[in-house]
Amino acid sequence: MSITLNCFIFGESNENNFFEVTVETNVTVNILKKTIKDVVNVNAKRLNKFNLWKVDIQDKKRLNINSSNLLNELDGEELPPFSKISEYFSDEMGRKHYIIVQRVKNIIVLCDGTWNGLSTKTNVYDLYQLLMKQGQQPWYRQGVGTKVSNIFFFLNGALALELDDIIMEAYKKIVEEYNEEINEFESKEIWLFGFSRGAYIVRCVAGMIRNCGILKFNNEGLIKRAYEIYR
Repeated sequence: MSITLNCFIFGESNENNFFEVTVETNVTVNILKKTIKDVVNVNAKRLNKFNLWKVDIQDKKRLNINSSNLLNELDGEELPPFSKISEYFSDEMGRKHYIIVQRVKNIIVLCDGTWNGLSTKTNVYDLYQLLMKQGQQPWYRQGVGTKVSNIFFFLNGALALELDDIIMEAYKKIVEEYNEEINEFESKEIWLFGFSRGAYIVRCVAGMIRNCGILKFNNEGLIKRAYEIYR
């Protein structure tokens, strides 16, 4: 049994933004996402990562599709990628079904291990290169001990003298990107990768986010205070 879904991309109001897709009800949401991606990209709109939300729209209801609070206003329900379409939509004759497509921005932080940098080509650096080729904008930080002169190279790496600064630097980058107002309609996901001491650094960054959240202002004093609270 197939079903037709009425879709539109969250925050984009031009007339070509509304489209229909038809899928089988026994397929997963992941298959639906692939179908939507194919339809949108054929119409010259690049759509990479996105989430899908089921919403209930009355035909006569006037919508402000430019409202950043639209998902809450329509009691949007996010569709898990491995769930079946039939779990959320019925094939009742004459009923219209609506989906909001919400773009997702990846905030990616990669921290390398002690004395590891551009020349050592660890898995973290290889991942950074791969993400760059795919059009992502990851933030890569060389390992502890790589940004000092030869005299302090071993000492700084062994004692991890830069550790606190790197943790706050990584957290600061997340604060900057998370609070960018380029597209208020985007969802944001944070990805943290690290090797050796870099793994310790990103675990600390995750701990700061868990304990203190993400600051709304990029202020060095507040970032230091957040780190002190975490420690």
